Order: sequence, then C-alpha cells, then structure tokens
Amino acid sequence: QKLLEPLAFASTITQMAHFRVDQSLLLMVFLYAEYSKLLEADPENQLFAAMECEELIQAVLDSLEKHWKNCDQDVYIAAVVLNPVYKTAPFAKISQLNLAGIFALICKLWTRFFGSSPPHELFMELQDYLGNKGTYMNFAAWVENVQCEAEKKHPDPLAMYEGMQYGGGEKTPLQKVAFRLFANCANSVSCECLFSMFGLTLTCLHSRLRSEAMTSLAELWLHLQDEHAQSGQAKHRLKLRATTYIFNWARSATCRLSYFSGWNKFHLFGTTTAAIVNPSKPS
Repeated sequence: QKLLEPLAFASTITQMAHFRVDQSLLLMVFLYAEYSKLLEADPENQLFAAMECEELIQAVLDSLEKHWKNCDQDVYIAAVVLNPVYKTAPFAKISQLNLAGIFALICKLWTRFFGSSPPHELFMELQDYLGNKGTYMNFAAWVENVQCEAEKKHPDPLAMYEGMQYGGGEKTPLQKVAFRLFANCANSVSCECLFSMFGLTLTCLHSRLRSEAMTSLAELWLHLQDEHAQSGQAKHRLKLRATTYIFNWARSATCRLSYFSGWNKFHLFGTTTAAIVNPSKPS
C-alpha cells in the first residue's frame, strides 16, 4: 500500500482537466521525496524493504531523474516561481535562484516566447512581485482571498493575476509571461474530452455532419459548460483531496527543491541541514 499510494495520488492529479506545468514539477518532487523516504526506511519495521521492493523504488527514482533531465527545466522552474501561492518557497536558497538568477530566467523565457528583448519594466516588476511591494503591495491579500474562494480546489494563478489588471487593460510584462506559462495544459485530458464530445455528436443519426458544424457544436457545448460552472448550475461532484494534500505539502518548510541549470538530480533540503541527494543513499 505504501508503495502504490504516492502513485495513486499522482494518477489522480495528472488526470485533472487543467493540470498545469507548475503542478507537474511539484508532483515530481513529491514523488521523489516520498520514495526516498521509503528507500531509507527501517528494514525491521517495514515489510516493503525486501530486495525486490528496493529495486522497484530505485527504478521509480531513476525514472524521475530521467524525466527531469529531459524536460524543459527553465519553464518548470519559472512556472513555480510565478505562481503567487509558492513563489520561491519550495526552493532552497541558492545563488541560481536569487533575484538576479530569477530575472535571468524570466528574460530568457521572454526571448523564447515573444522573440524580442525583455522590456526594462520587467526587472522592477519582478522585484515588486517577489517582495510584495510597489504595484504588488496588496497582492498577497488578494491571493489569499482567491484561495478562500477556491475552497478545497487548487486556486488558479490566472485568476490571481487578473486582479492586478486595470479594467481589462493590457497585461504587464511579468503577467504576459505568467499567462503564457499557466495557459498551457500539461496533459492530454482536454483533447481526450474533446474527442469524446465529437464521438457523442457524430452518431449514426448525424453521420453526415461536416467538420465545421461538428466543431461549432462542440464549442457551443463547451461554452454552455463554462456558463453553468460559473453560475453554479453544474452538478456537484465529489473531489478527492489528493491535490490539496500534495500542493499544501509543497509549501511546507520540511522539503525544498534546489535547481541548478544543467544538473539532472533533485536536491532535497531540510530545515537545518542541506545535502545533495544521492539516489543510492538519500538524505
């Protein structure tokens, strides 16, 4: 049970309709931390400490490291930093993640996303965002209010940034980067739902629908779903608490993720000690 429980949490979260990039990184760190704890557990008190189970745990850790090595690390790190709920809290205090390092990371992503040099206002806005000052002086209270409105669901960072706009005006440079990151879905659930919707529309009684008409019907269906969800008319569905559990865990001070450009390892930092995690001997 203890071997499969973290994977069950991960499976539940990755099947969400709006699974974001920042959630993907936090989920990888959660799995790495949980299986590292299992690997160092006392063999006398744990039934899963048999040799074959240790090999399974090691395989999971190796797989996480492999995926972290192959993923676009800059995008994942920036997504967590630009999430107002976390900012730099899940990371260790290292030189690569100080203000200068984060600014270099955001500038790099700006050039990739928009194909131009970052504006000069980006540096001042990033300072205000991380320090809760200037334009973002009241941002923390707004974020807390959005979290309360979300109840047990994981709050949407885009809803938090919308509170910083002036009557639907143009987004600031930092908000443009944040919207580009959080607007992307990190799984294929939305595509699968759309294909299922097409399957319900294109039946034997409607077998001659053109692709334009079927697409228009699907868009109308989705708009009606959004209206019902916003007005509270949608059916209430029981939600598992796995999402809240994991992402509250990410904000705790018992585990920190350190990021070095070009490194492939996860680095877990405790509250009093700091050590690089060796997969064969985690700390």
